[in-house]
Amino acid sequence: MGLVRSLWLTADPARFGTVVDPGDLRRWKSQLPEPTRPIWMSTGELQTELGRTLESQLRSLGYCVRTGPDRDADGQTLRAWAPSPLVAMLARNAPSSPAVDLGCGGGRDAVFLAARGWKVTAVDSLSDCVERGRGLEESVPVLYPIEWICADVRSEFALPSAKVYLFIRFFDAGVWARLAESAEPGAIVAVQTFSERHRAATGHPRSERTVWLSTTSDFGWHVRYSREKGPFQYRILQKPGADDVNSVAHS
Repeated sequence: MGLVRSLWLTADPARFGTVVDPGDLRRWKSQLPEPTRPIWMSTGELQTELGRTLESQLRSLGYCVRTGPDRDADGQTLRAWAPSPLVAMLARNAPSSPAVDLGCGGGRDAVFLAARGWKVTAVDSLSDCVERGRGLEESVPVLYPIEWICADVRSEFALPSAKVYLFIRFFDAGVWARLAESAEPGAIVAVQTFSERHRAATGHPRSERTVWLSTTSDFGWHVRYSREKGPFQYRILQKPGADDVNSVAHS
């Protein structure tokens, strides 16, 4: 099943893909890839006023907009979303497992894994993010329905038990400390955060609690993958234990 061939956005609810309000595009920026990756729109949509407005807004944010048909060469519908590259890599190299997406945002990583047979629990403190995630799930066949939870994981929220945990474009040092202690041996954590270098250069994000710092403890977990690319730091860690494996990630 080819879920993602290119990122595909639309301003028209009648079309396939994630519907984006051009007047509210900046709110969606956290759900878009880095501007180095092109964004596709349909040729027909660019003949409409909404489509042209969306294209203009994307270009103002530094994106390269390309045009094409609504379906790729294999006849598959192009979807308007893509998972984190770290999640895609994890899905290629680890067996489908119970997973918890902490701070799931619009749900693209949760839906990506669920479409590949993973049992996923997705948690976010914002109800509109949870609703967007549910809407995305409805557009993609999944083997196991996602459990959507609206809760602030930074509170005393009891972290669900799982084999894999995701901190994707969300990280909190306090939550990580709780998880490091409570997770079962062999558990895997995938982390994509803004890098310490990026924060020093731009001042974003404001709180260092949301950045994996050079002083952030790994609590004795094995570092299976670590890479800094663009503004992001990517890490995969595994808690030592009976189910410990060495090949959960490949660059």
